[in-house]
Amino acid sequence: MVPNPFTYDCLTLHYPPGSQLIVKMLIEKRYESSTISLVKRLLSPGAVFVDGGANYGLYSMVAAGAVGNSGKVFAFEPVAETYQSLQKNTGTNGFQHIVEPVQAALTERDGPVRLTVNADIIYAASVSLSADEAQGGQRRDSAGVSGEVVEGVTLDSFFASRGWPRCDVIKLDVEGHETAALAGMKEVARRNPQLRLVIEFSPQLLDENQVAAYFEMLQSLGLSRVAVIEDEGLFRLDPCADRQQLVQAALARESQNFNLLCEMERPEGVEVSGLWASTHKVNGQTP
Repeated sequence: MVPNPFTYDCLTLHYPPGSQLIVKMLIEKRYESSTISLVKRLLSPGAVFVDGGANYGLYSMVAAGAVGNSGKVFAFEPVAETYQSLQKNTGTNGFQHIVEPVQAALTERDGPVRLTVNADIIYAASVSLSADEAQGGQRRDSAGVSGEVVEGVTLDSFFASRGWPRCDVIKLDVEGHETAALAGMKEVARRNPQLRLVIEFSPQLLDENQVAAYFEMLQSLGLSRVAVIEDEGLFRLDPCADRQQLVQAALARESQNFNLLCEMERPEGVEVSGLWASTHKVNGQTP
């Protein structure tokens, strides 16, 4: 039995129905421990963190502890029941002045979008239709999958509405909708050359053309320095040469995905941190 709430890293976290397995893995240190550690390392007091696909707020709460009262966390979660858990965790942990929960899906343009939400696994929600196609209220099919219409927002319009604050780290885990979310943050990327992006790559949710579009969008944003985040460290990869190998390696994993760290290339000899000093090249070997 997984307690609700549970304690993680001195945080008290409430979670919505359908998240028990993930929470159990988290407690047992079998869920994204290397990515969580990396996010902590990327952040410092006063930093600004964006949590795209915040779910009940694990990364948001971890980030709030790292950025402190002088920093800011913008946490985007579109699913109503999960968003309630996010709000509750923000208050329970005393982060009301640091974390700003936003009930919206990050996408390529502002407007309503329809989510596909599995009734039994509500943390696995994805944007399935464009804004033009999102009509009506909520509907459920025979498989227990509901279509909830929620607000869609671009990071560009969100940051513009707040006078373009700095953005240091973005985490995107939006169930296969990452390319559209990236398309909505072109100006944020342009204004923040120091930006680091932690993003999920889930090829089981993408066809071959969508995989290509995913990496092309990263390149177009200037985020061409890419590494796989693993327990053993960062594995630097060439988004073109290593793409097919990465897809095959991801599909062979139990989770069928990888988390990637992306940032802009630095001039030769300029290093903003020691993160990349010990990276391993993929070089034809499975990350």
